[in-house]
Formats: sequence, C-alpha cells, structure tokens
Amino acid sequence: MTRPKIEQSLSGFYSFSQVLKEKGLNPKDLILKISIEAATQKVAKALQIPRDAEVIVLQRLRCANEEPIILESSYLPKNRIENIEKMNTVGETPLYDILANEYQLFVTSAKETFEPVLIREYEGNLLKVKEGSPALLLERVAFDRQRVPVEYCKSIVRGDRCRFYTELI
Repeated sequence: MTRPKIEQSLSGFYSFSQVLKEKGLNPKDLILKISIEAATQKVAKALQIPRDAEVIVLQRLRCANEEPIILESSYLPKNRIENIEKMNTVGETPLYDILANEYQLFVTSAKETFEPVLIREYEGNLLKVKEGSPALLLERVAFDRQRVPVEYCKSIVRGDRCRFYTELI
C-alpha cells in the first residue's frame, strides 16, 4: 500500500513542522550533530561570510510520525550566535523560533532551489530507503529583515514521500 505524499505549496514561505501539523502528522526532529566548523567555499558564499569563518552545523533527521522524511544540514554564521548551547532544544522547538527568541534573528524570506538526485548509501541508511532511490536536493538560503543570510540549508528530501507544487497565475 502506498501512502499519500506530503504536499507542500511553493507559493510562499513555509515551515516543514507547520506543514506536518496542518496535515495531522506529528513532526519530530532527531539531532544527529551540532558542531562548529570552518565554512566551505559553498557555505561561505551562500552566507556571504569569509571562507573558513566559523559556522554552526546542525544536522537533523526530520520525521513525520516517527518516519524519517528529510535529512537536513543547516549552516549558521557563528558570529551571529553567541551561545551554541541553546541549539540543543531544536529537537523540540523549531529552529527559526530559536533564532528569533534566543538570538533576535528573524527569518523573513528565503530562496530555495530544487534538484533531482539519487539517495546515497549514508543518506539511505538514515532515511530508511534503498540507495539509489529518487530524492530532491533542496537548498535554501534564509534571510533576515535586512536581507542578510541567516542560514544555508541543504536537505535530502525523500521523493517517495514528498511532493512540492506551485500555482501559476
């Protein structure tokens, strides 16, 4: 039996947790890693920071009713977040709520790109799907009110469980 896909409109800013709640599903984030690392060239460019500047790396497995749906890696500029300890609550509290309430970083817009990919072995093990399964690589740069990048996020989204759409007017 195939389960219905989780559908998400691309017509406006959205939260994965909120989308799941609206569909009667229970969102749960499992934190796989929180670390401070040197920004790669790609991350630095997305965040408009110097290469090798410190970034907080937050890797999570985003689940719906205990089923893993998205493997997500967020990169946040360390110079804008003074106390990394507050990130430990991201499993219970949405990341953007933590950024707003604890660091006064208000995400107001984002740019996303989507690209079809095949799941690699490491990703498949975490997402509980076979290596080579279809997925979407979703890359997001989230901005604050001044259009300064707050987050670069790279997500592997299971193709068998999610579908994105837009309405053209």
